[in-house]
Amino acid sequence: MDWLEKTGKILGFMVIQYTLGRRGSFPYGLLVKFNLLQIGVMVLLCDLLQTVFLLKLFGELWKHSTFLRRLRVCFMKAGRKEKRRRLPAVIQSNPGLILVLVSALPFGGGALTGSLLATSFLRQGTTAVVPIMTGCAVGTGLYLLGFCGILKIL
Repeated sequence: MDWLEKTGKILGFMVIQYTLGRRGSFPYGLLVKFNLLQIGVMVLLCDLLQTVFLLKLFGELWKHSTFLRRLRVCFMKAGRKEKRRRLPAVIQSNPGLILVLVSALPFGGGALTGSLLATSFLRQGTTAVVPIMTGCAVGTGLYLLGFCGILKIL
């Protein structure tokens, strides 16, 4: 395999990862003959780049948009009245745990959801990279385990 073909496969993988997330990148990686460890590492690297970029982007959007700041205040007021009473004390005192859980969700979670949550509701900027990446690593591990099981069945 020459370097041009391998570069094309990696670029295709990155496009799939950024558009479809883990749901598309794992099948694509297997289709182009990457092993599961390579797929997991590439997913984590793509998630790291995406997280840093999105936290900066969303932070600037929230900083410069008065509509979004007003929307955040409305959500925070509603959240204090209704949901703060029902959340366990561990989650209330540690918003990083919420980011880890949301980023680790197999369907609908990930770097995008964690970054949006961190900048909009939890008011964490770049300090949210570690919890989001921890959640992405857990989610990627779950996908790896799932694909190992699917491949053994097939």
